[in-house]
Formats: sequence, C-alpha cells, structure tokens
Amino acid sequence: MAQQTIYAGQEITAAFLNSIAPLNAVRSSTQSHTSNTTLSNDDTLFLALAANATYSIELLMLYSGGTLGSSDLKWAFTLPSGASGGGGTSHLLPAGTYANQATDLVTASNSANQCGTNGAGVSQAATVTATLFTSSAGTLHLQWAQASSSGTATIMAVGSSLLAWRLA
Repeated sequence: MAQQTIYAGQEITAAFLNSIAPLNAVRSSTQSHTSNTTLSNDDTLFLALAANATYSIELLMLYSGGTLGSSDLKWAFTLPSGASGGGGTSHLLPAGTYANQATDLVTASNSANQCGTNGAGVSQAATVTATLFTSSAGTLHLQWAQASSSGTATIMAVGSSLLAWRLA
C-alpha cells in the first residue's frame, strides 16, 4: 500500500497500521551448509512483494564458519521478474578486512556476493540496505551457500532478518 496522509482527528484503523508495518522474516533456528557451494534458497528469509511498488530493503545476516577463506559465505537474491534496484553491503571480506560495497540487486540475483568467515563458532555480521522497484508481484528470496567447499559448516544464525518497507 502506498503511503497515506493522516489528518488531525482521523481514526487510525487496523488496516492503516498494518499497511505501515514492514514485511519481515526472522530466523528463529539455525540453517547450515557443509561442502555445498551451490546457492540455495534460505528456508526462512524470503518475502512476498507486490507489483508496481517501491521497497526499502534491509537484510541482516548473522553467520559463522571456518577459518577465513575455507568456508566463507556467498549470497545472492532472487527477485520478482522485472525488478530492479541497488544498495550497499557492509561485511568482512575474504581478505580479512571490513568493507562497504555498492550492490546492484539485479546483478546480485545472478551472481554471488562473498563475505568472509573468521573461525568456527565466531559470529560475523553482514548488512545489506537497498531500494527495490518491482514491476510484477513475486518473491524476494535470500540464497546462500559456502563460497568454497569445506568440512566446517557455514551457519546462518538465529536473529538473521529480512525486512521490506513499502514506500510507494
């Protein structure tokens, strides 16, 4: 629903309040990949988006894996058909340094971005903020896997979340 104008004295309805709440998906259990470098849909982090809409997207990935370079996280989005947009990521790079990078969501839906890991059991965080324009309804879905095959699991942790606020 597009943004609505509220006037003094106007009754605030449940429908209006629901229209301004973000769509959200929050991980309540862990998901892991071991020796799997093929991107696959996350079993929790996905949202159904409306056609002809503009969304502000926020993704928080809380993850862990083996030593840097051995079980790094790679991720991408699948988008509704015809969607476009861009944004930025902040995460640990495979070289062991943090970086802020621009992300073309259309490109990110076709190839993977990579985030470094820092040792088994050591939690890492990566954030993505973006604006997404849809032309048809469909699903925004996080896909992820290990960047390189490793016997140490790469884990998407509890609390990882995907949020979308409809702007127009």
